[in-house]
Amino acid sequence: MGDAAAEDANRARDTKNAQDADKASDADEARDSAPRVEVPRAPAPGGSVVWHHKGRGWLALGMWSERREGLGEDAEPLLVHHGPTREGVVGVFDGAGGAGASIVAVSRTGVPRTGAWVGSRTARRCVEGWFLERLEDRKPFETESLRSSLAAELAGARPRVPSRILGSMRRVLPSTMAAVRYRVEDGRVECEALWAGDSRAYALTPDGGLQALTRDHTVETDALEQLVQDPPLTNMLCADRDFTVESHPVALDGPCVLVCATDGCFGYVDTPSDFERHLLGTLMESGDERDWAERLAARVSGYTGDDASLCLAAFGFSGLGDLRERFGDRLRELEGRYAAEAEAADDDDPAARGRWRERAWRDYREGYELLMPPLEGGR
Repeated sequence: MGDAAAEDANRARDTKNAQDADKASDADEARDSAPRVEVPRAPAPGGSVVWHHKGRGWLALGMWSERREGLGEDAEPLLVHHGPTREGVVGVFDGAGGAGASIVAVSRTGVPRTGAWVGSRTARRCVEGWFLERLEDRKPFETESLRSSLAAELAGARPRVPSRILGSMRRVLPSTMAAVRYRVEDGRVECEALWAGDSRAYALTPDGGLQALTRDHTVETDALEQLVQDPPLTNMLCADRDFTVESHPVALDGPCVLVCATDGCFGYVDTPSDFERHLLGTLMESGDERDWAERLAARVSGYTGDDASLCLAAFGFSGLGDLRERFGDRLRELEGRYAAEAEAADDDDPAARGRWRERAWRDYREGYELLMPPLEGGR
């Protein structure tokens, strides 16, 4: 979905590869010999950008928004779907602005680009290229090959002039990543979640609701505590230090929806269940795929304090009307269990509101974590 950047960085300050992160991905497209269709970007109210597409037996949409116009450090979301094999990848990439605040490039219009901005776009281009190359050559999709490709691409884009900003938390071209590589066959969706950092991948099903497929690389692993604390990352993509790309295979019975989102989508809600209610609430209000994408972008932009990007792909539904019908009971259940009590919770009584959030999380947690990878060491 979309190109990784909007303009050429012909006056990049430090490195040609940093310039390349600001260009359209013509080279990546040329590498894929199969006919290729680009899903067009569409401006949405409020300055967001959306995408939508409907194929045979599947549909997809994406949204992207930035808090400061022209300076958003999320890359545009990624969707590649190969019709003949019904294989594909969805993903999001969030430049880590705190760790990558140094300016490493300047666009041709004079806009300074941070290491986080370049890092997220470099990572996106790399994942797309890795998937297309492996698909075309029929090579196995090994996680280590992706990690090696990311390390090489980011190292190649590293600025020649070191940053003057030093510190243990600083990184060169830092970004998070959450992607799902999938194959649809006989009504099942074979998935592999691939991630680094605190962007997330989910499965969304009518019976199970929203279920995380990734576990954040942070010092705090409880999803509710993460909303309260905003804990530091323990792993992220970058050009100057070793990192890991974690993998988690999951087989899903259809119909199902794969969702990848950066923390701007889920990190500014009261409880983890709210993000699912936003996804399904905007679905029920929408008239078509573009309308859903626009409503979701507007909803997220209304509560987030960060750049935000999301990509989803739905399989096994005949269309948006079928999606709405199948998820209607799930949304009514969520609203009955959480919405009324949330409205009753008193914002002027932080202790009471905190108790409500803990009760809601305890009730929601088991289903939400059912498909997550285990904690290291079985903790």
